[in-house]
Amino acid sequence: MRPEEREAANWMRKAEQDRSAARKIFTPDCEELAAAAFHCQQAVEKALKAYLVLRSTSFGKTHDLTHLLDLCAKHDDAFESIRADIEPLTIYAVAYRYPGPAEPTRRHVEQAFRSVDTAWGFLSTRMPGI
Repeated sequence: MRPEEREAANWMRKAEQDRSAARKIFTPDCEELAAAAFHCQQAVEKALKAYLVLRSTSFGKTHDLTHLLDLCAKHDDAFESIRADIEPLTIYAVAYRYPGPAEPTRRHVEQAFRSVDTAWGFLSTRMPGI
């Protein structure tokens, strides 16, 4: 396995941990909706970063999924097909992590999980074996 494949696999392991944490938190009586949404965003962010690592592309310190998708699309314009599903997750990186007037709703978190599933299905075809 090449070094970038090994590093991408490490990013995907971390992404899978966030995906798993989100699923464990999001029970029928879940009160931690913001935490579940945060882990959905983190799962997709880390998965996109895994793709970029595999392509030896620097991405800096960012939680902005639009920026990460822009970088990914430079390698494969098919990333545009998932942009509308993925970009809305960006807000969950920071918006609800601190006290404020709003919290995500259950419906928002359900959509976040659909976005994670979309990203996973798409990226699995772009990073086989990772």
